[in-house]
Amino acid sequence: MENILFVYENQLPDNFSENVEKAGITPKVSTPGDELNFDKIDAVAYFGENKDNLKTVVEKAVESGVKRAVYVASAICYFNRRNPGQNLEKHPFVKNQTDCENAILAFSDKISVSVAEIPLAYPLPKEIFTIGGVPALKFRNFYLTFDGGYPEISDESAAESVLSVILNGKNGVIYPLCDKNAKFKAMLNEKYPDVKVYEFPEELWWVLALRAKSSLKKAGLTAMTDIKTLYKKDLYGNYFFDDTEVRKALGYK
Repeated sequence: MENILFVYENQLPDNFSENVEKAGITPKVSTPGDELNFDKIDAVAYFGENKDNLKTVVEKAVESGVKRAVYVASAICYFNRRNPGQNLEKHPFVKNQTDCENAILAFSDKISVSVAEIPLAYPLPKEIFTIGGVPALKFRNFYLTFDGGYPEISDESAAESVLSVILNGKNGVIYPLCDKNAKFKAMLNEKYPDVKVYEFPEELWWVLALRAKSSLKKAGLTAMTDIKTLYKKDLYGNYFFDDTEVRKALGYK
């Protein structure tokens, strides 16, 4: 499989095209608004959160005789699926991506489809304060983060993971993949070893919630999360998983 079309709404992972080329594949890149050309395309991979755009792309791929389609979702969808009682779908960006997963899997009787769930660092909802892609706040001499954690993945591994699902994934299967699990504080210590990092007191969650709402209002933006539960609970969770068996199933370490 040499001809793969990558369709994205906002942006691809950093250095994605270059890392795909390292695997010997020259990527074709497009956006949903472009006139999609599926001539000689073997597979299509979609990045984004718009279910209607995704369905349009896959429908055109099916009509053109493309045999393979993959949706690339955030790893947060894995935790939403594994822990339904936590109701992470209360956050619109999680629900949107989960809807995309379900939408592409509904095509499994017409085209071979899979889902790759990786720790996407883009585009984070604007109401999540971040430093270097890590939930945190910057002060003059120190950073404040949260007593939570999340999987990490490098730029090269992100490309490798998506390609592995495209090339080796089975129809109707979801593949959660990452490099490692890490606490937010450890991520910041690794990225910024010369800066002191502290964890924000959970009982003061409402301070950040008010600040997040205020920043959105000033920017004229709509929240993509339930801000209250985001700062009161979810940023203090350890969202970890072991993808050893998933990697074995895809044929790489």
